[in-house]
Amino acid sequence: MQRPAGNIIAKTVPRLLRISRRDDWQLAKQVSILDVCLRLGLTLRQGKTSCFGDHPDSTPSLHIYNKENRWHCFGCSLHGSSIDLVAGFQRISPSSAVNWILGQSLIPRRVVPVRRLLSLKRSASPNPDIFRWLMEQSPLEETGRAYLSSRGFTPDTLAKFSLGQVVDPSRLVEGGISRWGAGPLVEAGILRETTWGLKSLFVAETILFAFERDGRVTYVQGRAMRDDASYRWIGPANLGKPLFNADALNLARLGRPIHLCEGVTDTIAATQLGKLAVGVLGASSLTSELAAQFDGMKVILLPDGDRGGELFERNARSIFLTRNTYLQVRRLPPGKDVADLIRNQGKKRRGKV
Repeated sequence: MQRPAGNIIAKTVPRLLRISRRDDWQLAKQVSILDVCLRLGLTLRQGKTSCFGDHPDSTPSLHIYNKENRWHCFGCSLHGSSIDLVAGFQRISPSSAVNWILGQSLIPRRVVPVRRLLSLKRSASPNPDIFRWLMEQSPLEETGRAYLSSRGFTPDTLAKFSLGQVVDPSRLVEGGISRWGAGPLVEAGILRETTWGLKSLFVAETILFAFERDGRVTYVQGRAMRDDASYRWIGPANLGKPLFNADALNLARLGRPIHLCEGVTDTIAATQLGKLAVGVLGASSLTSELAAQFDGMKVILLPDGDRGGELFERNARSIFLTRNTYLQVRRLPPGKDVADLIRNQGKKRRGKV
């Protein structure tokens, strides 16, 4: 039998989250039953789904009770916890179901007291070695390339940047803890601490963008590929946000104008349009410290055509006013950003417009 993948909570960090096999069962029982249903691929309609039991089920008879974290089938009277649900649908033993649940890197509810996590509480700090390792362990897959291509980015453009893709976060984090230990991963922001335990920062199907400067990865930003993800962009918390594509400043010091964009994909899009470009992470992310890197340069600001872009422009004008920097602003049409220009070009290449 193949070893269950990524049993991080139960096997890799026992000092933090478990004492015995009995704790594995308690952790698995406390995982949200809705998360378990999602990982099982079940379709819920008004909290109901079809049962795995051998009985007629013309209408969904298995009811999910999220508040109580349990389920009950009114067709065959089977009921139980998330462990029993997995065992039934996967046709495996309860013990194997525990391994399956813990291997999904799902977060238990109300299990680990906050005081048991205090030993890891510390401010995050960038760790180029861990960030480089993360990118090496997460190569960009064909699904990720197709996702970026659908947004108009060409292979030649993508080859200019260090990109990756998280496929199996549980295996990734297990390998990370084995290589670095839990503490350094928390410090680097790759693992997050919650009142329920340690959680991977990046979920499955997340595109990774490495922020490189002089050969060092100083930050990693993630973009969820799924439209129904709880977030679009995410990065290590409590870390300063550096410039994306900062090595372009080396060419700007030789006299070329540098385009300052609002976000990662806008920066990549501007590069595809033949511009020398760097980006900040959000309309209010430009700081005096970042602006100092543009001293003596000609900066062309490319704000989005929305309120965020207006904020970006006002903030940039205020900060660069005190710097030795020539600032020019090129506004985009209302509701547009630089990435939209690339996306429209991609549609034309595919014959859609």
